[in-house]
Amino acid sequence: MNDIKHTILRFAFVFTMIFLLFVVVAIRVVKIQTVERNLWLKVVEQREQYTRAIQAVRGDIYDCKGRLLATNVPKYNVFMETSVEALHLDGGELFWQNVDTIAAGLSRIIGDKTKEEYRLCMESAYNGKSKSEQDIYLSKEVISEKQWKEISALPLVNRGKLKSGIYEVPLNARLKPFNSLGGRTIGDMALKDSNQLTGLECRFDSCLRGRKGTSVRKFVAGAWQYIPVDEGEKGCDVYTTLDADLMDICETTLRDRLEQTEAEWGCVVLMEVATGEIKSMNNLKRGSDGEYYETANYSVLRGDPGSTFKTISMMAALDDGKIDEHTLTHVTKESWRYYGLPHTDSHKADADYTPRQALAVSSNIALAKIV
Repeated sequence: MNDIKHTILRFAFVFTMIFLLFVVVAIRVVKIQTVERNLWLKVVEQREQYTRAIQAVRGDIYDCKGRLLATNVPKYNVFMETSVEALHLDGGELFWQNVDTIAAGLSRIIGDKTKEEYRLCMESAYNGKSKSEQDIYLSKEVISEKQWKEISALPLVNRGKLKSGIYEVPLNARLKPFNSLGGRTIGDMALKDSNQLTGLECRFDSCLRGRKGTSVRKFVAGAWQYIPVDEGEKGCDVYTTLDADLMDICETTLRDRLEQTEAEWGCVVLMEVATGEIKSMNNLKRGSDGEYYETANYSVLRGDPGSTFKTISMMAALDDGKIDEHTLTHVTKESWRYYGLPHTDSHKADADYTPRQALAVSSNIALAKIV
C-alpha cells in the first residue's frame, strides 16, 4: 500500500508540475499577444534590417548577328577587417608574420600602391581604436575575377576571412566588347550607381535588370553570414538591329570627316530602307584635348532640323511626281510671302532654279514653292 501511495503521489506531483507549466505558458502566450504585442512587433521590424538584397544578373545586349554589345563581368571590391580575433591572438602573431607578404602580393596584383604603402595602410588599421578605423578598403578601384583569385591564394588570405580578415564584395560590372563603338547608343551604366543609365541600357532597363533576390543574416559555423532565401531572376537579353561591322565603318568615316572639317560634333544614322531597321547610330564630339568621343546622342536630341529638311522635302516632291529634275522654280531677290509669312534666301538672285540648283544654294523660296 505504501508503494501505491508513493506512486500516486509522484504521479500527482508530475501532473501538477505539467499543469502549472501549461498555465504559465498559456499566460505567457496571452501576455505576448496582448500586453507585449507592440514590443515584439518592433523586434520583428528591427530584425528586418538584417536582410540584404541580392542583385540580379543583368541581361545582355546583342547586335543583329548575335554578337555581344554589352554584358556582365564579375568585379570585386576588396576589404580587410583587422579586428577579427585570429589576428590578435598571441600578440598578433598571424598578422605580423604575414603582413609583408600580403602587402607585396597586393602591390604586385593590384598595382595601385607600393608594398610599403599597403603595409602602412594595414598597420594603421590594425592599430586603430574604432571599428571604422579597423575596417578598410584594400583597393580604391574594383578588381577583376582573375585578380581576386590571385589575392585569395596569398598566404593567410587562403585561410579565409575568419583568419585573415580579407574578403571580397562582388559587383556586377558592365563590359562592352567593342569598347567605345556606339557607346552612347548602347548606353552607359555607372558602376557605383545603377540609376545612371543612358541609351539602350536605359530604354530597356525594366527588361534587362531582372528581379532582385533576398538574403537573410544568420549565425552559421561561428560567424554571421548572409544566406540566400530568394535567388531572384536574371534579366532578359535584348537583341537589336544594330550591326557592329557597319557601326565600325560609320564611326571611322565620321571621325575622318570631323577631323578634316574640324567640326565640333557629328552623327551618323544608317538605316536599311527596305525594313526601316537602324543598323548604326554613331555620335562624336570633340573634347578639350582635340580628340573625338561619344558623349551625347545627337541623333535623337530634339532640335530644329534646319536646311537638312529641304532634302526630305525634295525627296517627297520627286517621289510623288510633283516635280522632275528639269522642273524650274522662279525666285527673286525680294521675299516671297505665303500665308502671310515671308520667305527669303541668303543667296539672293532673280533666277529660275532646277531642283538640283535650288538644293545646291539651299533656296528657301524655291523649296517653299515646291512644297
